[in-house]
Amino acid sequence: MRRAFSTLKDVAAASGVSRSQASRALRGDPGVREDVRNRVLAAAQKLGYQVNVAARQLASGRGTSVGVVIGEPMNPYHMMMASEISEALQADGLDPIFGLGKSGIDVRLDQIELLLRQRVVAVILIGSPRDPQQLAEISQRLPCIYIGEDVSPRGIRCVIADDVRGGRLAVDHLHALGHRRIAHISGGKGAGAGARAEGYSSAMRDHGLEPVIHHAWFDLDGGHAGADALMARRERPTAIFAASDRIAFGAMNRLRGLGYRVPEDVSVVGFDDSVDSGSETISLTTVHQSARLFGRHCADLVHDILIDKAEALVRVIPVELIVRGSSSSCVG
Repeated sequence: MRRAFSTLKDVAAASGVSRSQASRALRGDPGVREDVRNRVLAAAQKLGYQVNVAARQLASGRGTSVGVVIGEPMNPYHMMMASEISEALQADGLDPIFGLGKSGIDVRLDQIELLLRQRVVAVILIGSPRDPQQLAEISQRLPCIYIGEDVSPRGIRCVIADDVRGGRLAVDHLHALGHRRIAHISGGKGAGAGARAEGYSSAMRDHGLEPVIHHAWFDLDGGHAGADALMARRERPTAIFAASDRIAFGAMNRLRGLGYRVPEDVSVVGFDDSVDSGSETISLTTVHQSARLFGRHCADLVHDILIDKAEALVRVIPVELIVRGSSSSCVG
Protein backbone atom coordinates (compact mmCIF):
# COMPACT_ATOMS: atom_id res chain seq x y z
CA MET A 1 0.00 0.00 0.00
CA ARG A 2 1.40 3.40 -1.00
CA ARG A 3 2.07 5.91 1.78
CA ALA A 4 0.06 9.15 1.97
CA PHE A 5 3.12 10.93 0.62
CA SER A 6 6.55 9.82 -0.50
CA THR A 7 9.97 11.24 0.29
CA LEU A 8 13.20 11.53 -1.64
CA LYS A 9 14.53 8.67 0.51
CA ASP A 10 11.69 6.45 -0.75
CA VAL A 11 12.45 7.33 -4.38
CA ALA A 12 16.17 6.63 -3.88
CA ALA A 13 15.47 3.25 -2.26
CA ALA A 14 12.98 2.23 -4.96
CA SER A 15 15.41 3.10 -7.76
CA GLY A 16 18.50 1.64 -6.07
CA VAL A 17 20.54 4.86 -5.90
CA SER A 18 21.69 7.25 -3.19
CA ARG A 19 19.54 10.20 -2.08
CA SER A 20 22.00 12.67 -3.60
CA GLN A 21 21.95 10.83 -6.93
CA ALA A 22 18.14 10.70 -6.89
CA SER A 23 18.04 14.45 -6.20
CA ARG A 24 20.42 15.15 -9.08
CA ALA A 25 18.35 12.99 -11.43
CA LEU A 26 15.13 14.81 -10.49
CA ARG A 27 16.83 18.18 -11.07
CA GLY A 28 17.80 17.13 -14.60
CA ASP A 29 21.53 17.20 -13.84
CA PRO A 30 23.30 16.34 -17.14
CA GLY A 31 25.94 14.40 -15.18
CA VAL A 32 23.45 11.64 -14.33
CA ARG A 33 23.38 8.67 -16.72
CA GLU A 34 20.21 8.38 -18.79
CA ASP A 35 19.35 4.89 -17.53
CA VAL A 36 19.70 6.07 -13.91
CA ARG A 37 17.59 9.17 -14.57
CA ASN A 38 14.86 7.09 -16.21
CA ARG A 39 14.87 4.66 -13.27
CA VAL A 40 14.56 7.50 -10.74
CA LEU A 41 11.81 9.26 -12.71
CA ALA A 42 9.86 5.99 -13.03
CA ALA A 43 10.14 5.39 -9.27
CA ALA A 44 9.06 8.97 -8.51
CA GLN A 45 6.02 8.63 -10.75
CA LYS A 46 5.05 5.27 -9.26
CA LEU A 47 5.35 6.60 -5.71
CA GLY A 48 3.56 9.86 -6.53
CA TYR A 49 6.58 11.85 -5.35
CA GLN A 50 6.33 15.63 -5.76
CA VAL A 51 9.11 18.11 -5.04
CA ASN A 52 7.87 20.42 -2.26
CA VAL A 53 9.22 23.71 -3.56
CA ALA A 54 7.91 25.82 -0.69
CA ALA A 55 9.39 23.52 1.96
CA ARG A 56 12.73 23.44 0.16
CA GLN A 57 12.84 27.22 -0.03
CA LEU A 58 11.99 27.69 3.64
CA ALA A 59 14.59 25.12 4.67
CA SER A 60 17.26 26.84 2.61
CA GLY A 61 16.32 30.29 3.94
CA ARG A 62 15.76 31.63 0.43
CA GLY A 63 12.08 32.52 0.90
CA THR A 64 9.00 31.76 -1.21
CA SER A 65 8.13 35.16 -2.68
CA VAL A 66 8.06 35.76 -6.44
CA GLY A 67 7.92 39.24 -7.99
CA VAL A 68 5.36 39.85 -10.74
CA VAL A 69 5.76 43.15 -12.62
CA ILE A 70 2.80 44.18 -14.79
CA GLY A 71 4.17 46.36 -17.57
CA GLU A 72 0.78 47.75 -18.68
CA PRO A 73 -1.66 47.78 -15.73
CA MET A 74 -4.33 49.42 -17.93
CA ASN A 75 -4.16 46.50 -20.36
CA PRO A 76 -7.00 44.09 -19.43
CA TYR A 77 -5.15 41.11 -20.88
CA HIS A 78 -2.04 41.84 -18.80
CA MET A 79 -4.28 41.85 -15.73
CA MET A 80 -5.83 38.53 -16.83
CA MET A 81 -2.34 37.02 -17.08
CA ALA A 82 -1.34 38.45 -13.69
CA SER A 83 -4.41 36.87 -12.09
CA GLU A 84 -3.64 33.46 -13.60
CA ILE A 85 0.04 33.72 -12.62
CA SER A 86 -0.96 34.56 -9.05
CA GLU A 87 -3.30 31.57 -8.87
CA ALA A 88 -0.68 29.17 -10.29
CA LEU A 89 2.07 30.42 -7.95
CA GLN A 90 -0.14 30.15 -4.88
CA ALA A 91 -1.16 26.63 -5.89
CA ASP A 92 2.56 25.77 -5.73
CA GLY A 93 2.94 27.30 -2.26
CA LEU A 94 4.62 30.48 -3.53
CA ASP A 95 3.71 34.08 -2.71
CA PRO A 96 3.35 36.63 -5.54
CA ILE A 97 4.40 40.23 -4.86
CA PHE A 98 3.12 42.64 -7.50
CA GLY A 99 4.73 45.69 -9.02
CA LEU A 100 3.00 48.01 -11.49
CA GLY A 101 4.55 49.69 -14.51
CA LYS A 102 3.23 52.58 -16.58
CA SER A 103 1.94 52.56 -20.15
CA GLY A 104 4.77 52.90 -22.66
CA ILE A 105 7.42 53.25 -19.92
CA ASP A 106 9.92 50.49 -19.13
CA VAL A 107 10.12 48.95 -15.68
CA ARG A 108 12.66 50.91 -13.62
CA LEU A 109 15.61 49.28 -11.89
CA ASP A 110 14.57 50.81 -8.57
CA GLN A 111 11.33 48.80 -8.79
CA ILE A 112 13.44 45.65 -9.06
CA GLU A 113 15.54 46.76 -6.08
CA LEU A 114 12.34 47.03 -4.03
CA LEU A 115 11.48 43.44 -4.92
CA LEU A 116 15.00 42.29 -4.04
CA ARG A 117 14.64 43.87 -0.60
CA GLN A 118 11.56 41.68 -0.14
CA ARG A 119 13.73 38.63 -0.86
CA VAL A 120 11.96 37.48 -4.01
CA VAL A 121 13.53 34.37 -5.51
CA ALA A 122 12.61 35.32 -9.10
CA VAL A 123 10.71 37.96 -11.03
CA ILE A 124 8.11 37.53 -13.77
CA LEU A 125 8.08 40.48 -16.17
CA ILE A 126 4.87 40.97 -18.18
CA GLY A 127 5.85 42.80 -21.37
CA SER A 128 8.42 45.16 -19.83
CA PRO A 129 11.17 46.32 -20.00
CA ARG A 130 11.59 46.55 -23.76
CA ASP A 131 15.15 47.91 -23.56
CA PRO A 132 17.56 44.94 -23.98
CA GLN A 133 20.23 46.51 -21.78
CA GLN A 134 17.78 47.11 -18.96
CA LEU A 135 16.46 43.56 -19.21
CA ALA A 136 20.05 42.26 -19.11
CA GLU A 137 20.76 44.28 -15.96
CA ILE A 138 17.65 42.91 -14.25
CA SER A 139 18.53 39.33 -15.21
CA GLN A 140 21.97 39.79 -13.64
CA ARG A 141 20.35 40.72 -10.32
CA LEU A 142 17.93 37.80 -10.07
CA PRO A 143 16.36 35.03 -12.19
CA CYS A 144 13.82 36.42 -14.68
CA ILE A 145 10.91 35.08 -16.68
CA TYR A 146 9.84 37.40 -19.48
CA ILE A 147 6.35 37.26 -21.00
CA GLY A 148 5.60 38.32 -24.56
CA GLU A 149 8.91 38.23 -26.42
CA ASP A 150 11.43 35.51 -27.23
CA VAL A 151 14.48 36.58 -25.23
CA SER A 152 15.88 33.04 -24.91
CA PRO A 153 18.88 33.86 -27.17
CA ARG A 154 19.98 36.20 -24.34
CA GLY A 155 19.83 33.32 -21.86
CA ILE A 156 16.59 34.52 -20.23
CA ARG A 157 13.58 32.27 -19.65
CA CYS A 158 10.41 33.39 -21.41
CA VAL A 159 6.82 32.45 -22.19
CA ILE A 160 5.41 33.60 -25.53
CA ALA A 161 2.37 33.01 -27.70
CA ASP A 162 2.80 31.64 -31.21
CA ASP A 163 2.46 35.21 -32.46
CA VAL A 164 3.63 34.54 -36.03
CA ARG A 165 0.98 31.86 -36.48
CA GLY A 166 -1.61 34.18 -34.94
CA GLY A 167 -0.88 36.84 -37.56
CA ARG A 168 -1.20 34.26 -40.30
CA LEU A 169 -4.50 32.93 -38.93
CA ALA A 170 -6.01 36.42 -39.01
CA VAL A 171 -4.98 37.07 -42.63
CA ASP A 172 -6.02 33.60 -43.84
CA HIS A 173 -9.46 34.07 -42.25
CA LEU A 174 -10.01 37.47 -43.85
CA HIS A 175 -8.69 36.29 -47.22
CA ALA A 176 -11.12 33.34 -47.13
CA LEU A 177 -13.94 35.87 -46.64
CA GLY A 178 -12.93 37.56 -49.90
CA HIS A 179 -10.93 40.48 -48.49
CA ARG A 180 -7.88 41.60 -50.46
CA ARG A 181 -7.19 45.04 -48.97
CA ILE A 182 -6.23 43.84 -45.49
CA ALA A 183 -4.34 46.33 -43.32
CA HIS A 184 -2.56 45.82 -40.02
CA ILE A 185 -2.35 48.12 -36.99
CA SER A 186 0.75 46.93 -35.15
CA GLY A 187 1.74 47.34 -31.52
CA GLY A 188 4.91 49.22 -32.46
CA LYS A 189 7.74 48.14 -30.16
CA GLY A 190 5.41 46.36 -27.73
CA ALA A 191 6.12 42.76 -26.72
CA GLY A 192 5.01 40.34 -29.43
CA ALA A 193 4.17 43.09 -31.92
CA GLY A 194 7.04 42.30 -34.28
CA ALA A 195 6.19 38.60 -34.52
CA ARG A 196 2.49 39.32 -35.15
CA ALA A 197 3.40 41.78 -37.90
CA GLU A 198 5.77 39.17 -39.35
CA GLY A 199 2.97 36.60 -39.48
CA TYR A 200 0.63 39.13 -41.09
CA SER A 201 3.20 40.18 -43.72
CA SER A 202 4.24 36.65 -44.65
CA ALA A 203 0.61 35.54 -45.05
CA MET A 204 -0.17 38.60 -47.19
CA ARG A 205 2.76 37.86 -49.48
CA ASP A 206 1.75 34.19 -49.71
CA HIS A 207 -1.64 35.36 -50.97
CA GLY A 208 0.03 37.71 -53.47
CA LEU A 209 -1.03 40.81 -51.53
CA GLU A 210 0.92 43.89 -50.45
CA PRO A 211 1.19 44.37 -46.67
CA VAL A 212 -0.03 47.72 -45.32
CA ILE A 213 1.07 48.40 -41.73
CA HIS A 214 0.34 51.33 -39.45
CA HIS A 215 2.60 51.33 -36.38
CA ALA A 216 0.85 52.27 -33.15
CA TRP A 217 0.81 51.10 -29.52
CA PHE A 218 -1.19 48.48 -27.62
CA ASP A 219 -3.99 50.81 -26.51
CA LEU A 220 -7.28 52.40 -27.57
CA ASP A 221 -5.55 55.53 -28.88
CA GLY A 222 -3.38 53.37 -31.12
CA GLY A 223 -6.48 51.83 -32.68
CA HIS A 224 -8.12 55.24 -33.05
CA ALA A 225 -5.09 56.74 -34.81
CA GLY A 226 -4.62 53.63 -36.93
CA ALA A 227 -8.19 53.71 -38.19
CA ASP A 228 -7.87 57.41 -39.04
CA ALA A 229 -4.68 56.85 -41.02
CA LEU A 230 -5.83 53.74 -42.86
CA MET A 231 -9.25 55.09 -43.85
CA ALA A 232 -7.60 58.24 -45.22
CA ARG A 233 -5.71 56.17 -47.80
CA ARG A 234 -6.74 56.30 -51.46
CA GLU A 235 -7.35 52.54 -51.38
CA ARG A 236 -9.12 52.07 -48.08
CA PRO A 237 -8.90 48.63 -46.47
CA THR A 238 -11.95 46.41 -46.29
CA ALA A 239 -10.46 44.59 -43.30
CA ILE A 240 -8.12 45.43 -40.42
CA PHE A 241 -6.07 43.03 -38.33
CA ALA A 242 -5.19 44.68 -35.01
CA ALA A 243 -2.20 43.46 -32.97
CA SER A 244 -4.30 43.41 -29.78
CA ASP A 245 -7.92 43.52 -28.71
CA ARG A 246 -7.42 46.99 -27.21
CA ILE A 247 -6.19 48.28 -30.57
CA ALA A 248 -9.17 46.59 -32.21
CA PHE A 249 -11.62 48.21 -29.76
CA GLY A 250 -10.16 51.65 -30.48
CA ALA A 251 -10.27 51.03 -34.24
CA MET A 252 -13.89 49.84 -34.13
CA ASN A 253 -14.99 52.88 -32.15
CA ARG A 254 -13.26 55.24 -34.57
CA LEU A 255 -14.57 53.43 -37.66
CA ARG A 256 -18.12 53.87 -36.42
CA GLY A 257 -17.39 57.51 -35.66
CA LEU A 258 -16.26 57.95 -39.27
CA GLY A 259 -19.51 56.42 -40.51
CA TYR A 260 -18.26 52.91 -41.33
CA ARG A 261 -20.14 49.83 -40.21
CA VAL A 262 -18.36 46.87 -38.62
CA PRO A 263 -18.34 44.33 -40.22
CA GLU A 264 -20.51 45.38 -43.19
CA ASP A 265 -18.02 48.00 -44.44
CA VAL A 266 -14.84 47.00 -42.60
CA SER A 267 -14.10 43.70 -40.89
CA VAL A 268 -11.90 43.79 -37.78
CA VAL A 269 -9.85 41.01 -36.16
CA GLY A 270 -8.01 41.39 -32.84
CA PHE A 271 -5.45 39.41 -30.85
CA ASP A 272 -5.70 38.22 -27.19
CA ASP A 273 -9.33 37.17 -26.61
CA SER A 274 -9.59 39.44 -23.58
CA VAL A 275 -12.63 39.53 -21.29
CA ASP A 276 -14.69 42.07 -23.25
CA SER A 277 -14.05 40.68 -26.73
CA GLY A 278 -16.78 38.06 -26.38
CA SER A 279 -19.45 40.47 -25.13
CA GLU A 280 -22.63 40.77 -27.17
CA THR A 281 -22.04 44.45 -27.97
CA ILE A 282 -18.41 43.99 -29.14
CA SER A 283 -18.36 40.40 -30.49
CA LEU A 284 -14.76 40.65 -31.71
CA THR A 285 -13.22 38.01 -33.94
CA THR A 286 -9.82 37.50 -32.35
CA VAL A 287 -6.77 35.29 -31.98
CA HIS A 288 -7.06 33.49 -28.64
CA GLN A 289 -4.03 33.00 -26.37
CA SER A 290 -4.69 31.29 -23.05
CA ALA A 291 -3.96 33.46 -19.99
CA ARG A 292 -4.29 30.31 -17.87
CA LEU A 293 -1.50 28.60 -19.82
CA PHE A 294 0.71 31.68 -19.40
CA GLY A 295 0.17 31.41 -15.66
CA ARG A 296 0.87 27.68 -15.50
CA HIS A 297 4.04 27.89 -17.62
CA CYS A 298 5.37 30.80 -15.55
CA ALA A 299 4.82 28.85 -12.33
CA ASP A 300 6.53 25.81 -13.85
CA LEU A 301 9.54 27.91 -14.86
CA VAL A 302 9.78 29.34 -11.33
CA HIS A 303 9.71 25.76 -10.07
CA ASP A 304 12.57 24.87 -12.44
CA ILE A 305 14.58 27.84 -11.16
CA LEU A 306 14.08 26.85 -7.53
CA ILE A 307 15.16 23.23 -7.98
CA ASP A 308 18.02 24.19 -10.34
CA LYS A 309 16.50 22.17 -13.15
CA ALA A 310 17.99 22.58 -16.61
CA GLU A 311 15.05 23.17 -18.95
CA ALA A 312 14.27 24.83 -22.28
CA LEU A 313 14.38 28.61 -21.90
CA VAL A 314 11.31 29.32 -24.02
CA ARG A 315 7.78 27.97 -23.75
CA VAL A 316 5.28 28.67 -26.53
CA ILE A 317 1.53 29.05 -25.99
CA PRO A 318 -0.59 27.77 -28.91
CA VAL A 319 -3.11 30.14 -30.49
CA GLU A 320 -6.44 29.69 -32.24
CA LEU A 321 -8.84 31.94 -34.12
CA ILE A 322 -12.18 32.67 -32.45
CA VAL A 323 -14.69 33.84 -35.07
CA ARG A 324 -17.36 36.25 -33.87
CA GLY A 325 -19.43 39.05 -35.33
CA SER A 326 -16.77 41.64 -36.27
CA SER A 327 -15.70 39.86 -39.47
CA SER A 328 -17.81 38.97 -42.50
CA SER A 329 -17.61 38.48 -46.26
CA CYS A 330 -16.21 41.32 -48.33
CA VAL A 331 -18.86 43.11 -50.38
CA GLY A 332 -16.75 45.97 -51.74
